[in-house]
Amino acid sequence: MIIAVNTRFLDAGSTEGSGNYIFECLSRLTEKYPQHQFLYLFDKPYSEDLAFKKNVIPVVTGPVTKNTLLWQYWFNYKIPAVLHKYKANVFISMDGICSLRTQVPQFLLVQDLSFIPFPQFFKKAQARFFRKFTPGFLAKAKCIATVSQFSRSVITDRYNIPSDKINVIYGGV
Repeated sequence: MIIAVNTRFLDAGSTEGSGNYIFECLSRLTEKYPQHQFLYLFDKPYSEDLAFKKNVIPVVTGPVTKNTLLWQYWFNYKIPAVLHKYKANVFISMDGICSLRTQVPQFLLVQDLSFIPFPQFFKKAQARFFRKFTPGFLAKAKCIATVSQFSRSVITDRYNIPSDKINVIYGGV
């Protein structure tokens, strides 16, 4: 199986908080499933300091996603092209954004829903982006994971997503 993973947020030395959580999840997945090939998709050159397992192929496909327009371009045009080129069986996105233009099944990790109660903590374009597109991302995803029961209930209640489509993956110490 070929599993493509959105790793645009991974930088060596800056895997704090959610970056560390995601890095650890991916490290464990690639170690537990050596029979599968993982494509780590970057939007910019990645650091050689990131320790990859033998079953990981890093793929750099620009442009660097600096704003919401580039997010849309990267997820809806660049990602589908890469998934097609490498014949990926599934796409994992761990930042709450998925591609709305591919038929490849997608797994979506939603860690942050703070744009709902606290839009003032986001750039206006980012808050508007998440308000507009999150319902579509959640509907498109074949499976959703989140970090708490509270987030699960928000997704279920606010976006009318069946709770059996959502798994809770707690952070560890």
